[in-house]
Amino acid sequence: MKAMGSFPILPVFLLSLYLCPALSTAQDSSSNADRARFVAAAVLRNANFRFVDEKSGAGYRSTAEAQVDEQLQIESPYNDWRYRNGVLNIAMLKLGEEILRLKMAR
Repeated sequence: MKAMGSFPILPVFLLSLYLCPALSTAQDSSSNADRARFVAAAVLRNANFRFVDEKSGAGYRSTAEAQVDEQLQIESPYNDWRYRNGVLNIAMLKLGEEILRLKMAR
């Protein structure tokens, strides 16, 4: 597979795929930390611990407030335990450890 005369496209393409991880690790760590803090702030801002009845839409702070026959769902998608939330949980724990390490180093 060659284009532009005798220029070898395939080896250049494969080399670029090989170098992509190296390029991504060379990013500015402060901008990565800013992005991680942005995600953490969004999670904390949007998460809640309320329950909602599927039929009536009534919201409750505790399952004890609801009637026995109500069908409760967790209101916040962050509290519905899925794989993506487990990954987010681990990432936020690692972020907390790294922020603490950086503060202690100062």
